[in-house]
Amino acid sequence: MTRTVIGDMVKGRYITAERLRVAVHACGVPGLQVSRWLETFSLISRRAAGASSFVRVPVPSGIHGQGQHLPSLVPVVAGLPRDVPDLIGRSEELDALLGQTGGGRVMSIHTVDGMAGVGKTALVIHASYRLAERFPDGQFFVDLHAHTPGKAFTDPADVLADLLTDIGVDPQQLPDTLASRRTMWRDYTATHRILLVLDDAADHAQVEPLLPSGQGCLTLITSRSRLVALDAAVPLAVDILDPTGAAELFWMLSRRVPGTGEDAAVEQIVRLCGYLPLAIVLLAGRLAHHPKWSISILATEFATTQNRLSELAAGPRAVHAAFDMSYRNLPPHRQRLFRRLGLHPGRDIDAYAVTALDDITLDSARSELDSLYTDNLIEETSPGRYRMHDLLREYARTLARAESEDHSARPIDRLLSYFQFTAHTANQYLTRSSHRVVLNLESPPSESPGFPDSTAALTWLQSERLNLLACIDFAVNTDRRAQTVGLTYAISSFLRSQVPRPHAISLHQQATAAAHQIGDRIGEASSLLALADLRQLLGDYSSTAELSQQALTIFRGIDHRLGTADALGSLGWALWRLGDLAGAADLHQQALTIFRRIGERLGEANALDDLGRIEGQIGNYQTAHQLHAQALTIYRDLENHIGHAGALHGLGLTSHRLGDYPRAIELHTQALRMYRALRERLGEASALHDLARTHRQIGDYTTATDLQTHALDIYRDLAHHHGEANALHEIACTHHQIGDHDHASELHTRALDIYRRIGNLAGEAQALAGIARAQAATSTNTQSATELFERALSIYRQIGSREGEAETLNDLGTLMTQIREPTKGQQFHQQALELAREMQSPLEEARAREGLARCWVQRGSPAHAIDELRDATAMYTRIGAAEKERATTYMAQLQHLQQESTAETVIET
Repeated sequence: MTRTVIGDMVKGRYITAERLRVAVHACGVPGLQVSRWLETFSLISRRAAGASSFVRVPVPSGIHGQGQHLPSLVPVVAGLPRDVPDLIGRSEELDALLGQTGGGRVMSIHTVDGMAGVGKTALVIHASYRLAERFPDGQFFVDLHAHTPGKAFTDPADVLADLLTDIGVDPQQLPDTLASRRTMWRDYTATHRILLVLDDAADHAQVEPLLPSGQGCLTLITSRSRLVALDAAVPLAVDILDPTGAAELFWMLSRRVPGTGEDAAVEQIVRLCGYLPLAIVLLAGRLAHHPKWSISILATEFATTQNRLSELAAGPRAVHAAFDMSYRNLPPHRQRLFRRLGLHPGRDIDAYAVTALDDITLDSARSELDSLYTDNLIEETSPGRYRMHDLLREYARTLARAESEDHSARPIDRLLSYFQFTAHTANQYLTRSSHRVVLNLESPPSESPGFPDSTAALTWLQSERLNLLACIDFAVNTDRRAQTVGLTYAISSFLRSQVPRPHAISLHQQATAAAHQIGDRIGEASSLLALADLRQLLGDYSSTAELSQQALTIFRGIDHRLGTADALGSLGWALWRLGDLAGAADLHQQALTIFRRIGERLGEANALDDLGRIEGQIGNYQTAHQLHAQALTIYRDLENHIGHAGALHGLGLTSHRLGDYPRAIELHTQALRMYRALRERLGEASALHDLARTHRQIGDYTTATDLQTHALDIYRDLAHHHGEANALHEIACTHHQIGDHDHASELHTRALDIYRRIGNLAGEAQALAGIARAQAATSTNTQSATELFERALSIYRQIGSREGEAETLNDLGTLMTQIREPTKGQQFHQQALELAREMQSPLEEARAREGLARCWVQRGSPAHAIDELRDATAMYTRIGAAEKERATTYMAQLQHLQQESTAETVIET
């Protein structure tokens, strides 16, 4: 009789008649009294389980000894531990076990794996009770002690000795070898239906000799490791509880009632427990024994404790102890990696990052991660990416911190260098700027993923987003200033488009301060430019100009020509938005000269593209078109996709202005596809906005509204106020053209408020003109409309926007005709016509000619009017403008009336 059997009997577990006979005989009980012991045991067993629990067992071959036989009446073993009455949060797992073992053929081996404390044993025991009646020949529970503190792994030979004794084999007749015992066990199970639970298995080698051979038998195995080498086993992975199940478990075990105002505290506690059942059981149990304790106070204390693991203990049961046993079973090199994983600031990790963290090869990193996954010490969140449970990570971090500071610092520095290097590489696919900050890594990574294209680069950045941000926070909190600057700059383009603006601004402010503290002038100025870029996205153009000027001063002071050119471009962008078009163009021209002088082609393309946008607003459409085309050529040569999309977008704008609407739609659509492929949401919104504008111009108002509404949603999501105002203005223009002037006026007013708040003069002018247009259309307040048009015209002339000036002059001319002042109207339209010809704007030229025609009618010259209308309708037709129908109808009326010599009727109308 083994020590394990004796220990179980002392605790009142797994007592059988044969075990009892051997035990009392060994204790010196006389033979006659042994029989009384067995009779008493039989009576107790029948009362507990019913007489049917005793069956006559045929003796398998090899069990009979020389002249000795098993007793003809052998009790069926019902050796399952106490069941958990309410198994919370495991219905799916339980259904999986019961479903796979029900019905016809029994799937004979099931493994249940999961991390320490996840509730594997409780699940299997509960399932075993539900299944017990299907296995009338006995239910056996064996603790294999793979992770029991103070105990060695249970030897399979000892387990077989206990099992054979349980089924009635005389201990004196047990075979000596493992192989012989296994044969005897399989002979027996071949003809019996039994349920065998093997709890806490170390590996497949420990359980393989214990497996029954009969098709009618079921074996349930729990293990912290995935027993991948166990053939024909059906695996079931048990994860942590979901938040609802975790809270329900806490409420039940703490003997508290939900809905008493402490639900939030319970949610916090189970979250801090990592939804791990063992941790919840221990903490809830403490609360159950202290009815005066407040859950909220416990939650606060648990959240602020320096060592949560120390709080999760009750006698011999402790989360820390459970983790200890898993850790000690690892080989030394894997223990080292486990500790270092606890140092990782982020949430998950892949093989490349492990290569840097543990200073091993990529193949070794993959192998080690797979081994830790097999041991349920990490979980796979997606293919090739792994994460530690929160409490396991805290445990690993505690182990790592016990090492010397230098010993733990080197792995982290390697990891930060890896992320900086790889992010820097990926960022090159997303940026329109050349890199000013030079990589100066103490530990360049030996392995790093390559990026064949921008999609791969962006996918990596998005996968590592939380890790990158966590690494920056770690660098800040540990005074790693150079790494703070380098990491932040390395993902600057990603921060611009994929991270909320306030957070991105905060990160660049930290980087600016860190660079200043260590005297990194290039890093400081580059961080200032990144801040300037974010400020302009928020519409804070004054701050953009100020930050750009600070960066420009630094770059000029250290004679950094690339940085100087970038700063000039940033300052030029701010001046453009503030309405100084001439000043902006001059700064971009200076930047272009420097870029060309130093041979920086990406910067050259950026300057050309920015100049194209400014020239377009000024009204130099052909020049703008040429500039965008030059930029596009360079972007294509450099395979810079974000710049490529921007240049296509710019060409779409000039095509629209030049009246080539089909080409504009084609170019905007191409840009939109590229922006979406790059997941560049601001670019996507801008392309949608201008695509909608072109659809409005050709009279497709439904499509225009849908596209513009989508753009508005994105602008608002990004807190891009300038874009939001632009979208509101365009939606208002669509409402105006379909005759909904009141709604148009309301939307223009909302846009005006935003334009004024961000200081955008061009936007203010177009919103004022939009409000005036709505007022003029309703004929309710033409004086106010006139004043608004004049204010808009004044702004356009102030900022040098001939495009806006021509449009507003035409609007004023139309209004003058409306109030029967054709001479003034003719003057406005004539000025607009001259500007339109200079700009080569067919739309404004056609509008001017149509307006002049109406003035000629009021002045009594229908023949002149028809001539102007012919030119206007020809232009409208050529460009496909929606105004074509209106002008054509008006010309037909004039021609008909002229034929009947009734021009006076037209004058009166």
